[in-house]
Amino acid sequence: MRVTLTLSIAIIIVIFLSSSPTMGSGQDRDLAMSISGPRPLADAASQLQSKLGIAISYEDVALVYAGDYARALDTDWGRKYAEQNDQFKVAKRFGLVGGSLDIPVAIDPISGTPVLPVTQILQDVIEQHKARGNPGQFRLLTIDNGFAIHNGANTRRIARAGR
Repeated sequence: MRVTLTLSIAIIIVIFLSSSPTMGSGQDRDLAMSISGPRPLADAASQLQSKLGIAISYEDVALVYAGDYARALDTDWGRKYAEQNDQFKVAKRFGLVGGSLDIPVAIDPISGTPVLPVTQILQDVIEQHKARGNPGQFRLLTIDNGFAIHNGANTRRIARAGR
């Protein structure tokens, strides 16, 4: 009788622990995006909008500095793209220098929503963009039920349009 009771309790504990949200599949729902391209912040906004189901607009900056451009094959994203597209190698195009971003988004396994507020996730992405030396200076605005990632030069114009 004691062995049966002990065995039953052990089985219940194993079942409880294996179904706990902190074990197993809960961590598999986290998002991890790695972006590399001519406009990494625009790509990040688009992917986050799709994955999180919220409106995120993006405004490109006016790229006037010659260092914002390069021969596409001289950039990381250009070399990667050229491996998949022979026509791209031949074209010898100029493009944006671009850059890369790595975006981890922890998802609550019970609610299915991000652990951090979306505002914090987007601000972290913008700060990483700047820290990596990717072209452009950006700011985050909250507009109605969505967000705008825009260049700082147009703050007044967007603020007036939001009124």
